[in-house]
Amino acid sequence: MLTNSLAMTYGMPPSYSIVSDGNIEMPGDQSLWDATNASQWYDLVNVKGRSSLLSVRDAVSTIMYGSSLRGVPEECWSWSPFACTVVINAVSIQIWHVTQGSYFFDEMTGMAQGQSHGSEESQVLVQTEAALSRCRALITQARADHDYTWTESEGPLLFNCLALLRVTYCRAFTGNGCADRMMLLKDNREDIIASLEDFVAVPQERDEFTSRAVARAFEGMVIPSKAGTLLLRKTAALTWSVEHALAGWDAALLVTKWVHTIEVETVRGRGRVLSEREEQLIQNMGDILAEDEGIDQATSMAARLAEHWASFYDDTWVWGVTPRIGWILRELSNCYENALLSL
Repeated sequence: MLTNSLAMTYGMPPSYSIVSDGNIEMPGDQSLWDATNASQWYDLVNVKGRSSLLSVRDAVSTIMYGSSLRGVPEECWSWSPFACTVVINAVSIQIWHVTQGSYFFDEMTGMAQGQSHGSEESQVLVQTEAALSRCRALITQARADHDYTWTESEGPLLFNCLALLRVTYCRAFTGNGCADRMMLLKDNREDIIASLEDFVAVPQERDEFTSRAVARAFEGMVIPSKAGTLLLRKTAALTWSVEHALAGWDAALLVTKWVHTIEVETVRGRGRVLSEREEQLIQNMGDILAEDEGIDQATSMAARLAEHWASFYDDTWVWGVTPRIGWILRELSNCYENALLSL
């Protein structure tokens, strides 16, 4: 959906609402789309039905909350890759609305009553994480080894859905630490640097939910090392969709900010003991950086990660936004390095 892509790229509020716009039927069975002629299509309609009895709202409700508002025949829950794409986009937008409302009301009620409402926010995060897990199960049931790129026969739409899912993880668990997405539209370098410095300075939560989101986001950064870093730098844009470029942008912001938070806490002597998940993530990131001989040996791991990931955008001119993302990631790398050295 265009509105989701704009939200991913520039932070624009989605114009789609599942409440008012979700009462449309789910896309028809894949076999109807694959029919080679009208006669075959009519034969399939007699078996499959002309349209689904399931609405997009029903599908999103089931993914989000584990149940539907009304009974629907079992066969309606078998979705084509295109139908999965529709649902994942709709869930992503719904989670945007839910998390925005959650952070706002938690902040306002906390100010009004002089106390934190972390328990209510935590409950929302639990439900969100469960919904994202159901999305992930829906996508990966087609292939267990999802860390590699998927071939045409294996379902590029589902591979794209994994990219959307990584964006949704980032969107759900970064909270108020999100970057100013409009920096991609700014022309003045000083304004962009100011936005990056503000992003680096804003505290980032370190909890189990954030660690899970970082782990999911980092999955996208692992794919090039498994599929061939040099090859993907030159060819990914020829076969991958723009969702992967946008997901990589989100992933880089979340992962590098999380690493920077740990580095700052360590330098200041306030570092909490790393959890097992956090230790494994840091080790995996170090392994990725060790394979890339082309990056500067900066003091900050966050800076090196940003520079490493920028290299996948520098030569990608299929979409106009990607070289700009690469340039901004390199500037972000400098901001991380300067911030750490100034402590």
